[in-house]
Amino acid sequence: MRPTLALFAAISLTAGCSEFDMGVRDTSSQEFDTASDSTNDTAGETVRADWVKISGALAIASGVADATGSSMSWTFYDPKLAPICSIDTPLTELVETTPPIDEPIVAWWTVTTDPSVDDTACAKARPAELRVGVGALSPQLYPAMSAASLETDTSMLYGLYIQVSWEDPIDEQTPLWVYGVAGTQGSYDGDESPVLVGPLPDGSYTLDALHLIAMP
Repeated sequence: MRPTLALFAAISLTAGCSEFDMGVRDTSSQEFDTASDSTNDTAGETVRADWVKISGALAIASGVADATGSSMSWTFYDPKLAPICSIDTPLTELVETTPPIDEPIVAWWTVTTDPSVDDTACAKARPAELRVGVGALSPQLYPAMSAASLETDTSMLYGLYIQVSWEDPIDEQTPLWVYGVAGTQGSYDGDESPVLVGPLPDGSYTLDALHLIAMP
């Protein structure tokens, strides 16, 4: 069963807290013009995005991430959690990167989305840098998993980890979020056990968001 989105803020591992961290964000929010947004082209007005959901698909072949078979999906929300626009972006590159120290991440990549997909306001609101990873399923995800009707302590799914920076390159101060779940169809069906060390087994992995991330 695929999960439904639980509308909580993402959990920051760097905060050292198991509670949901709503974070501190600039109340001016991210602005973009819906006049160029193909999903909402009637108003032509400036709107504010306070939240974003980032999900996707990941292809692993011969133990290596395949950018041509992978993609990211973005949905931006206003302060009342009403969706503003959505876009799917192919990937041009998935660079395997050393994960943050002492985190249970099996595989970690710097993600480059296709720059040619830039003709909508939704695309222009994407971050400057994005890193995603697959790793151990954190108990911090259990409340959102339960809300999405997913098994928790008996789950075969991986945890989905993410770092995102909207203006500057990612560095040691960038929060690391345990953000959702990931797995192959066998993982979701409970037929494939997760691995504890890389490389990930070959297959098509769904990256499912269980949280929203606050925009700057």
